[in-house]
Amino acid sequence: MAASVTLVATPLLARLALRKGFVDSRESGLAARKPRKSPVPPVGGLALLLGLAVASLTADVSLPWLPLTLAFGVGFVDDLRPGGLAPGAKILGQLGAGLALGLYMGDGGGEVALICMAAVVAMNAANTFDCADGACTALGVMALAGRGIAAPALLGFLPWNLFARRGPERVPVAYLGDSGSHLVGMLIAARPDAWILLALPLLDLTRLSFLRLRAGRRPWHGDRLHLAHRLQQRGLGDVAVVSVLAMILLAGRLTDPWIESLAVSLGAFLVVVWGSRDRS
Repeated sequence: MAASVTLVATPLLARLALRKGFVDSRESGLAARKPRKSPVPPVGGLALLLGLAVASLTADVSLPWLPLTLAFGVGFVDDLRPGGLAPGAKILGQLGAGLALGLYMGDGGGEVALICMAAVVAMNAANTFDCADGACTALGVMALAGRGIAAPALLGFLPWNLFARRGPERVPVAYLGDSGSHLVGMLIAARPDAWILLALPLLDLTRLSFLRLRAGRRPWHGDRLHLAHRLQQRGLGDVAVVSVLAMILLAGRLTDPWIESLAVSLGAFLVVVWGSRDRS
């Protein structure tokens, strides 16, 4: 049900969004890191939320709806605003959503604070990883497969982002959007047994922050230096990029601790190798 609703809702929402002008912003200097000129509606988060809602009602599944809704809301406002939210406002919104998850899951102040911080980290990691078609969706599928209805809902969205194309520029039918990446991050944060899968995006985020600071830029300044971009620059297509990332993430799903350590090491190796020539 989750996959079916998301699969059907995504193209319908995308068509409506195109008519209303709700498309991915290229304003405020974003065009340099968003080379596609054709508009793409960032409706994946809304389609995902609909899939989760319908499936949870029909299957009587319990989800942390307040944290999920707040995370979606922060990302949705970011999608709506040309140029996105200011970093300070975005962090405040993420802290509010993270606190809601901490109060939902935690037992005592220490646990509440830990879960809140984990949620903020997870939302930013997922948001940063959403730099190539299918990348953040693959992260969510690998992290949440077998852990409820979220992975099927994401699989319903994936074809419209990774395979289906429209227009002469062959752009995706829809983007996940910040609303979707924030939802993915919050869903992962709500499952501590899935936190290991955040290792790869966090390694990439650490590398990016170092490169940006070294170049005299702020760590949150966007660019095209992500691991996925480095893979693309070496001639890999969208499906190949997602396949490489998914194979690394798949290793992190294995339960043997040394295999998880190997996955982290392999992720670190790829981040260093594919990012070692970045100088800007």
